[in-house]
Formats: sequence, C-alpha cells, structure tokens
Amino acid sequence: MLENDFRFELIENGYMVVELLNDSLDKVIIPDTYNNKPVIKIEKECFKGCKNIREIIIPDSVLEIGKFAFEGCVNLINVILSNNLKVISQGLFNYSGIKKIVIPNSVNKIESIAFYRCESLEEVVLPENLDVIGRDAFGYCINLKKIKNLDCCESIENGAFRNCESLTDVFAVGRTKHISDYAFHECKNIKNASVSCPVTDINDTVFHQNTRIYQMNSFFDEYGEECCTLPIEIKYRETMNCPCNNGIIRIIYEKAYSTYDYHFISCCEECNKKYVIRYYFNKDTEDYDVYYVLKKYRLNEYGVDSILISSIPEGSVLIMAGVNNFFRKVIK
Repeated sequence: MLENDFRFELIENGYMVVELLNDSLDKVIIPDTYNNKPVIKIEKECFKGCKNIREIIIPDSVLEIGKFAFEGCVNLINVILSNNLKVISQGLFNYSGIKKIVIPNSVNKIESIAFYRCESLEEVVLPENLDVIGRDAFGYCINLKKIKNLDCCESIENGAFRNCESLTDVFAVGRTKHISDYAFHECKNIKNASVSCPVTDINDTVFHQNTRIYQMNSFFDEYGEECCTLPIEIKYRETMNCPCNNGIIRIIYEKAYSTYDYHFISCCEECNKKYVIRYYFNKDTEDYDVYYVLKKYRLNEYGVDSILISSIPEGSVLIMAGVNNFFRKVIK
C-alpha cells in the first residue's frame, strides 16, 4: 500500500486522512506518518460506502476518527483500532459487516448509532473504564451474542442495545449506575438480567416487550427492601461452571458504603429453575460453605424458606468452600 492511496490534509500537530483514492483496496493500512509528521486524524465520512474494504488497521498515532467514517462498509469484517482513541464517534461503523470488535481501553465514550445495524456483529469487547454507551449505539445488531465488560460501563443510554435479539444475558453489576429507557427494548431472548444501578432506573421500559427474562437479580437491604447497591469497588471476581456445565456462576465481591457484599449469579436457565443457593455450617472448618440446593429441599421443618439449614440435602452442589476464608482472602 502506498501513501498516494490516500489524500491527506495538514492540520495542527499532524496530518488528517481525508479520502481513499484507491477504492479497489480490500485491506487498508493507515500510515502512522506522512511527510515526516504523524497521521493523527481520519476525516468524517472518509471511507463511507467503500464496499471493497474487508480489513482496516489504524495506527496508534491516530487520536480521532470523524463521524460516519466507515458507515456502509458492508464487507468490512476485521478492524484494529488505535490504542489512543478517546471516543468511538457517532455512526462510525453503522451498517458495516464487522463480526467482532475490540474497543481499546483508552476509549471512554461510544457515541450514538456507532454500530447501528451491524447485523453480522457477534461479539463486543468493551473498555474497562467506559463512561457511556450512547443512544442506539448497538441498536439492531441482531446477531450480537456476547458483550464483554458491560459491567465496566457507567451509563447505558436510551435504546443502546435495542432489538439485539440474540442476547441471552445482561450482566451490569459493577460500575453501572444508570440504564436509560428502552436500553434493551425487544431483546426477546434475554433470560438473565443482573444490574447494580438504582432500582428507580430499572423501570418497565428498560427491558420493554421482553417477556422471556427468567431471572432478574435485584439487591436488597438488611430489612428486605429493594434498594440500590452501589459497588464502589469490585474487590474480587471469580467464575465456575454451574451444575449442568452449560452456564457460568459469577462470584462478585464488592465494597460499598464501607461494607462488603457478595453475589452469586448463574446464567443457566435450567439450573436457575432447579436450584437455589444456600449456606451450610461446616463443623470441621467452623465456616460456612455455599451450595446449590434442589428447590424441593429449600423449606425448613416449619415450611419457611431458610437461608441457613443444618444439614446438606442430597443432590446439592458445592459452589464455594469457606465463606469467611474467602472474605479474608479478598480483603487483603
């Protein structure tokens, strides 16, 4: 690839790519320098509608990519982004053919319709300290199945994942403080939704017209009232297979309001129907162990759903041994 495949424009502190001159290219590698100066920006709509592009590599010299730069690149499959981007701009990849996108940890904002109707998109890896996912950013990504680090996003805006009908799990327990209306509208196959933002935010419209959620995990205060659990600091995370080996149990240990809390969340529909989580005192270790217990054993002798039961029922599955030891380990 030659530098004369592009048209550049001199701007403050470097050059901007303003046009692709060779529209027959299927692999585009943006140069990091031009005329001995860094290439720091890609102009808005620069590659819009370039249907031959299948792969694009953007060097770390690039600090900004303009709006709609890759809109309608329907055959664009692979993208490597600059590790110095701060924003995924409005409409950047909408209507493109991307199958997987890894967004660098430098990014703190994904603007509206950034990946709108990327119907081939199956997996998204989000940055670890993302402030906001904008309106309809991933709207109508109908094959999106996996979102990694969603719990690292602070705010999920209106319709951010609207009509992502292949999503089965929403896990936003971490930095997430706000989820706007219709964020998961018409995500018809969500079975498990776990969120840690204020209950007042989780109104009927967030999962509007989704009638297939089998488990919605909220958090409760010591009086049994539904409340906001604000995980100020995630101290420890761990996963293990659920009893049928088709799902994952997430163990979340958080510090909030100078106290500690922990949650066990399974993403397997069948195990959620079959088991409940219970604690049993282990006389040998003088500690409490955590088990999955068949629901038919969940009532004590008085017919009350008991948290602490003296003996371990048949068919129980150990989740975690030594609750107190676990606490001590993560507090260090």
